[in-house]
Amino acid sequence: MYLLIGLFCMRVSHTISLTFDRGTLILTGLPAHVRPNPDGHHIWRWDDRVRAWRTEAIHYATLMRTLHQRFGPSLTDHVSQPARVRWPRVHLPKLRPEQAEAVTAWTKAGARGQVIMPTGTGKTEVALAIMAQVQVAIFQDFSCRPC
Repeated sequence: MYLLIGLFCMRVSHTISLTFDRGTLILTGLPAHVRPNPDGHHIWRWDDRVRAWRTEAIHYATLMRTLHQRFGPSLTDHVSQPARVRWPRVHLPKLRPEQAEAVTAWTKAGARGQVIMPTGTGKTEVALAIMAQVQVAIFQDFSCRPC
């Protein structure tokens, strides 16, 4: 298969793969001299350790549209989707105004982002309300592991 990259045509003999690794996305199958997004946004960085392109995972939704347009069937997405959850009965406390405001802000931001509130202000209740709303188990592993 051949891909048109800028003014050049590049032969792709293997798939281009997108995977998740500790809060980042890794794109393999492209050489270092071929940028994943030629539109001037430099969110991708070449990672010599794994000989692949890397960016923060928060860009996933936006990047998938661009990558599918650019690479079509040559792109294989190995990023796991969040598990859907069904709660038989949801008995959450009524959110305080500032908690409801946090849920609304998160929703308006495209169901993306972080909820940052001081200790003891109900971040857990906000997270549970969001999970009940979108029916997805949201989990972020903040444990430190060496690269």
